[in-house]
Amino acid sequence: MHSTLSEPVSFQYGNINFNIRKKNNALLTGTCHRMTPHHNNNTTQAVKQRILLMALLPGILISLIMGSLYLWTRFSELEHQLLEKAQSNSARLSTFIDFALTDGDLQQVQELSSLALEDGDVRAISLLDEHGREIIHAGPKLGVAENLQKFPTIPTLVSGDESLLVTSPLYRIENNYSRVAGWLRVEYSYGPTSLKKYRSLVFSALLVLLGLGAGILFCLRLGHSILQPLEQMMDRLAAINGGNMHQRLDTNPAGLLHELESTINTMLDSIEKTSDAMRKSVDQTTEELQETLETIEIQNVELDLARKEALEASRSKSEFLANMSHEIRTPLNGIIGYTSLMLEGELKPQQREYLTTIEKSAQGLMSMLNDILDFSRLEAGKLELDNSRLNLHAVLDDVLSIMAPAAYHKSLELVSFIYNDAPADIMGDRQRLSQILINLVSNAIKFTNHGSVAVRVMLEHKDNNGFMTLKFTVTDTGTGMTPAQHSKLFKAFSQADSSRSRKAGGTGLGLAISKSLVEQMHGEIGLDSDLGRGSSFWFTIRTHAAEQTTTRKLPRPAKRSVLLYEPLELSRLAITHQLERLNCIVDPLRHKQDIARHLKSSQFDLIIVSQEDRPLNSILADVSERLQKTPVLVLTTTSSMDEYPDELPDNVSTLSKPVGLQRLSDALTDIDSGKRPQHHQETLTQPQSRQSILVVDDNPVNVKLLKTMLSNMGQSVKTANSGFEAIEQCQSNTFDLVLMDVQMPGMDGIEATRQIRAMEHIGQSLPIIGPHKLDR
Repeated sequence: MHSTLSEPVSFQYGNINFNIRKKNNALLTGTCHRMTPHHNNNTTQAVKQRILLMALLPGILISLIMGSLYLWTRFSELEHQLLEKAQSNSARLSTFIDFALTDGDLQQVQELSSLALEDGDVRAISLLDEHGREIIHAGPKLGVAENLQKFPTIPTLVSGDESLLVTSPLYRIENNYSRVAGWLRVEYSYGPTSLKKYRSLVFSALLVLLGLGAGILFCLRLGHSILQPLEQMMDRLAAINGGNMHQRLDTNPAGLLHELESTINTMLDSIEKTSDAMRKSVDQTTEELQETLETIEIQNVELDLARKEALEASRSKSEFLANMSHEIRTPLNGIIGYTSLMLEGELKPQQREYLTTIEKSAQGLMSMLNDILDFSRLEAGKLELDNSRLNLHAVLDDVLSIMAPAAYHKSLELVSFIYNDAPADIMGDRQRLSQILINLVSNAIKFTNHGSVAVRVMLEHKDNNGFMTLKFTVTDTGTGMTPAQHSKLFKAFSQADSSRSRKAGGTGLGLAISKSLVEQMHGEIGLDSDLGRGSSFWFTIRTHAAEQTTTRKLPRPAKRSVLLYEPLELSRLAITHQLERLNCIVDPLRHKQDIARHLKSSQFDLIIVSQEDRPLNSILADVSERLQKTPVLVLTTTSSMDEYPDELPDNVSTLSKPVGLQRLSDALTDIDSGKRPQHHQETLTQPQSRQSILVVDDNPVNVKLLKTMLSNMGQSVKTANSGFEAIEQCQSNTFDLVLMDVQMPGMDGIEATRQIRAMEHIGQSLPIIGPHKLDR
């Protein structure tokens, strides 16, 4: 089965690109440019113009140059002849007149003058005496005037616009002395000479025109002899271009274009062979292309089927993970719950140690399960962030409080710094931000044996639209890493040390999950580390400050002076920074022996001292004995929980490390109000009245655990094993609270909740609490 190919196909043959279209196995050629008669005429006219231009332009230039040269020579010759004639005639005439004047015959002078006027070039004659007075004049008035006082003593010529005036002196010899007896002035007209010039100009123009006419005739004959075979050649080429590739040019061995005609015929032979080969190649290529398209269509169908199978496999995987999460969490919750219940009773030390180990192992399995589920949801792109208002100080306080036992178990200093340029309230996902920080701080504590772990938050960039980039840094003084280990860190199921002798375990998913979460927050994650110099993990998130609301803000305490004793440098800097933000004037001390000296020299409103490694009862007794009037705040560690007294001395309060801004502010407020906490940890508040609670779960372990825990709290508990049983219980009893499982056989918790809400006597008032549902 062959499909119809109607789209253009482009391919290259040699150095030639072709665009072809094939439909129903018929080859359709594209658009080609044909030689039409209009093109032939244009070409012929262009060739004619070129031939005329090439042949006539040199002839015109030469004719103009020769004609100009002839006219210049002829005009110079005529002017020279007139000048010589004027000089010679004036000299002869002055001689004759001089003889006549010597004889005193003026009549003869007049006749000579009149006779001279018969010459066409002579216009007028004037004879002047020795005083410059005119004696005899013949012809019209002289056209050229001359000052008589400047008459020369030698023959002179004066040229005017229309005539030439020749003045010749007449001499008389007396007593062997020659003197001027008068002057003869003869005016010659330029008219006859100009007439001769015009005749020469007309003659020269005629000769040039005759030459040009002869050249044009020659060029036309030459052009015709060249253009005629060209026109015949172009007509034949136009026919060949029209598709008749078998035609050839007629060759004439005696013609001017014989070699060109022979070369074109040879080229046409080569083109015809190439065209035949190309046509065959196009047919073959088109068939192959058609087969390829059919193959691609089949592959597209297979890919679509594979995609649907992959989506179905992903959905099945998500359902499997959801079911496995439910099935694994249920026994783990039972183990953790019953272990906690047993730890509340009286146990032998060895039994308590065993139960504590069981509880930690179950919590480790729960954490590992959470990592695997989070990674699976991130890999499937189904984990969505909850963008809501959060407080950076509260987030860091919670993270450090969770990680404090592990840090103080290894005697590590755990501190946080939030710089003043970072906003307190931002928009983001608190749970996921805490998860990233817990992963990084946990790794830092895991690979640090001594020293400190510090968390810093700073503003890196803020644009004009209010969006900002916050940078979080977790720095430790651990072993550090080599550059080769850097590339393994952020890959799933990969660890920097994957050898069998590694000291720290784990799934290798924490940093991979953190990297994916940071990227969803439009940030980056990285590290700076050298072997033996510790590590500094950092990440950025893009967010904006939360809008101002009426939520609880840190109170602005009254200004007070505080004496702070903290031997650990980073902790001392962090607590000093927090106290200064709470309007305190801080005098930090590193050495214990400096306390007494500062107390003698200054008065303080509050004294804050660190527990260090001393027992809590010892330091409480010490501060209560020495400092009886000044309020004292003792910074304790989580390891001192078991030795915490039932009642604290007067003016003494405690605050567990690591110190956070929110908890420090609360402690200062309690000191100002006179409150003294009796325990450093929050205790569960017993309900004021007995509540009726319905527990709905298909797992008997969970039902028994919840019933036991709630009964120990003095509550009235009823149980249901399915959604149907829960509905029946709600119809026959009145409850104050329902604890509803989601995944149950028959009717799940969501449908059961929907039907309970639809009951008229219950309405929307009954609180129904369910577990966090795994994203499907």
